[in-house]
Amino acid sequence: MKCSSCGANVDNGAAFCSACGAKIEVDETVKETKPFININKDQIKSFAGNAFKKSGDALKTAGGVISKKAGEAKDAAVDLKEDIQEKLTELDRMLESSIT
Repeated sequence: MKCSSCGANVDNGAAFCSACGAKIEVDETVKETKPFININKDQIKSFAGNAFKKSGDALKTAGGVISKKAGEAKDAAVDLKEDIQEKLTELDRMLESSIT
């Protein structure tokens, strides 16, 4: 809270300003408010545990997707390798026949 006389910060419940000595007038229309969020350490532990589990689940899912995509990439690479080998073999045959 602030002193209305000098603007200094004043402790809640103080009768006089520690900076200027002015009497602190309390506005009765302002009501004390409670914290917006009130959680205890068990709730925090529970939240953290749930977040940890969900992040683990997300990592497992991502790992599965990556593994599947890696398998697909490997299969495509093997197919490409076989195609290249077939074409090289055909080129070797064509070269042999053109020499003879």
